[in-house]
Amino acid sequence: MGRQTGRHVEDGLCAGTHNKGINMFQLVLCLLAVATVGLFAYGAKRRTGTMRTLTRRLEAARLDDRVRPLPPARFNSREPSNR
Repeated sequence: MGRQTGRHVEDGLCAGTHNKGINMFQLVLCLLAVATVGLFAYGAKRRTGTMRTLTRRLEAARLDDRVRPLPPARFNSREPSNR
């Protein structure tokens, strides 16, 4: 068995297990943080591109004379009603 110094066992079966567990936890936590930041950046870029495309289409439709809607019908009291 390994040499004991105080309460710790060096070169034993469980030597370094605690540090490996913390290191793995830190690695998983860092990968999760990087993935989250990456997904937010990807979503922001995609949303910006989509909004730009939609804005261009709306502006083109607004400026195009052929696409203009008909003016709303107005009430005329002199016209006979269809009752």
